[in-house]
Amino acid sequence: MGALRRHALILIAALAAAHALAYLPFETHITGDSQDYLAAAHALRHGDYSTPLAAAAAPATGFSSHPGAVVDLTDHVLSPALLGSPERQVWRAPTYPALVAAVGGGGPGLSRDLLFLVQALLVGLSTWLAGDVARRLWGMRVGLVAAGLFALDPFSKRYAGLVLSEALATALAMAAVYAYVRAQKAEGLRWWATAGLAGGLLALTRPGLAPIVAIVAVAAAATSSPLALRAARSAAVLAACALVLVPWLAWTGHTTGSPTMQAYGSGVNLLVAARGQGPRRTIFAVASGRPFMRDVLDSTRSFPSDEQLSSDPSAHARYLVRVDHALRSRAFAVYRHELATQPGTVVGDYTWRAQTLWMAHRDWYQPSGGALLFALRLADWLVMLVIGTGVVLAVRRGPPALVLGAMLVVTTLLLALGEAEARFTIPLRPLAFCFAGLAVVEAYGALSRLLVTARTRTRPATTD
Repeated sequence: MGALRRHALILIAALAAAHALAYLPFETHITGDSQDYLAAAHALRHGDYSTPLAAAAAPATGFSSHPGAVVDLTDHVLSPALLGSPERQVWRAPTYPALVAAVGGGGPGLSRDLLFLVQALLVGLSTWLAGDVARRLWGMRVGLVAAGLFALDPFSKRYAGLVLSEALATALAMAAVYAYVRAQKAEGLRWWATAGLAGGLLALTRPGLAPIVAIVAVAAAATSSPLALRAARSAAVLAACALVLVPWLAWTGHTTGSPTMQAYGSGVNLLVAARGQGPRRTIFAVASGRPFMRDVLDSTRSFPSDEQLSSDPSAHARYLVRVDHALRSRAFAVYRHELATQPGTVVGDYTWRAQTLWMAHRDWYQPSGGALLFALRLADWLVMLVIGTGVVLAVRRGPPALVLGAMLVVTTLLLALGEAEARFTIPLRPLAFCFAGLAVVEAYGALSRLLVTARTRTRPATTD
């Protein structure tokens, strides 16, 4: 029976991969973020990590103050003559670009088809890992339910057909979780190091998920083992993580003068949140508002000259780091002011962003309103309720579940400090469905016991 159930888990993983492939005909495949991944993959295939300025440039959208122009990440107009100028890449770490490069560069045709196939297989792997994690912690029945729930989830599957890093990040997140769970009962340091390696690669792929590897390192040091063993476990996690992080930090430090995980992004995301993204103000409303635009303008005055951009491949990278630091500092200042003057509004917006991170329907098809939109919202709320119930049930069962619950909760709380989009938690969904699987199985068991009790009480007494 055990072997049959393990085979069932593999079958569910295969069905999840097929589910992901089913969306391929309906996807656009390329988004605004895809071009810089493709450019970075092209650079890797040619033994370099410099990309054209055009890779991160795009026609100005509604967020821009330069309609119709081609602008860089900070909304500065780029001269057509500069679009081919090389820029040392410090915005996208080479993890996902390396995957794209490995399948031929991700161009239209066979290479892109191979990429989507690999990403579907990564979805299947994530499903299997989720099921096996739940099995090891709470039994095979929970493992099968958890894997089945994640296999049915459509929001994570669509990313297999997009040139984006979500499918890889999902597999890396679950690999770190799986290695941590295995490390709890394994001798030696192999699984601790594996967790650190997967967590480090995850942090490079999606810097916002870096708390996961930090939590694993803390968990390694907080066990009830002898001090020397705890120190060795934590050191194994951190050393394996550093193995992949240090080369990237050395590269960004050499290029920009300031080691950084991501040259641009955290500052502007924090500022969007500090300026009031919430139930009353969308991202677009914040970004087009005068306070936000003034903050950005003040922080981007040091844009390099055309001569600097054409002659120095590090000029734009150094500029991005300066801007990101300035925007981050401004965001903290705005947060301090708003907390002092209207703390209720800040807390309300923060709470809204935290739940928005898990409103998966916002990441895809958006009906204009009516019963369908209500049904999607209700489904997301029910999923969050089941996941939350599973977390509460799980943390009462021991430290491993407490650590996994902390991964979900702490990461969500930190992500909510910045701009909130539902896709930011896509890599955490298989872990979340592990807890959902526990809640469903426990609820089914409780209901079964209740029905048995009810039948026993209503059964007529027998007489001799």
